[in-house]
Amino acid sequence: MLALLAAAVACQAPALAPPRPPERIALPGGIAVTAADYLDHLYAAIGSARLRELLLDRVLARAVERIDPATLAPATAQALADPDAHARALRDARIAERHGGSRAAFRAHLAAIGITEDEDLWATRVDGLREARIAALVQAAREPTPARLRRVFEEHYGVDGLRVVVRHVFQSFGAERHRLAQAGGTPDEETVAENVRRRMAALMALHENGTPFHLLVARGSEDPRGRALALDPAHAHRAGEIEGYNFQHFGPEFADAVRAMQPGDVRGPLRTSHGWHIVRLESVTRTEFADVEEKVRELLRNEPPSLAERRELLARLAAEYGVDAALAR
Repeated sequence: MLALLAAAVACQAPALAPPRPPERIALPGGIAVTAADYLDHLYAAIGSARLRELLLDRVLARAVERIDPATLAPATAQALADPDAHARALRDARIAERHGGSRAAFRAHLAAIGITEDEDLWATRVDGLREARIAALVQAAREPTPARLRRVFEEHYGVDGLRVVVRHVFQSFGAERHRLAQAGGTPDEETVAENVRRRMAALMALHENGTPFHLLVARGSEDPRGRALALDPAHAHRAGEIEGYNFQHFGPEFADAVRAMQPGDVRGPLRTSHGWHIVRLESVTRTEFADVEEKVRELLRNEPPSLAERRELLARLAAEYGVDAALAR
């Protein structure tokens, strides 16, 4: 088993040299640890899981050789062409996301978990190259079926090509239930619903008397982000916006109301299973599939592998190359 691992490692020829342990470390008192000892220790600690991963990496590398680079999505092709640069870009993105862009904080984190920067970069390279190879193989084999094209079309252009921008003021039954319970009451559903309805009706009356919609959001929305946008002149026009509204948020009652509205309309109070709403339709954009079919095909081709696609690919390659049979004890 260890010989198999050594052979798999030996076939690597990366531009970035992997950090390697010394062949032998000697301590006072005649204590010594060799590279082989370390390999035995790793195998005892984590078993064959990493060995299987390494073998699949080699299988992925072989399988990718059969793909025409010209057919690859640009980002995938770039990651495969320059895995070192890809690794550094991934590391920089991780530092920005997890450490606020601070290299010092990143280094402190590595020191705390006992990993050097070279070791971290190498691990990032290995993971990044693996994911790029998986993406290449999945994207090359992904058929542009009508169902897949329809899914991508609706994700980017709305259900049936209808993209709407919707804003709302929302107060939930759950928040009112909690408020009444905190005050020592035992709220029944009718009381909860009526309390929320009255507040929303008062807000709607303000709007009918000339109060701008963003001020309704500021006064009545449960969403702190929406209230903050409402008080920011540069972003007040987005206060209460339901990002990515697709006629599924808040159920069919909400969707029916939106479909019946024209841009600029405000309706409410509207009851759904979630609570009460005051709804404003900002805009409607209609797109025909035929007009954007080539763009949709390109979006599908460039789409990252789903978890199901990833699992299916690795299972197929493991079976094709007999990975698990080779690891059988």
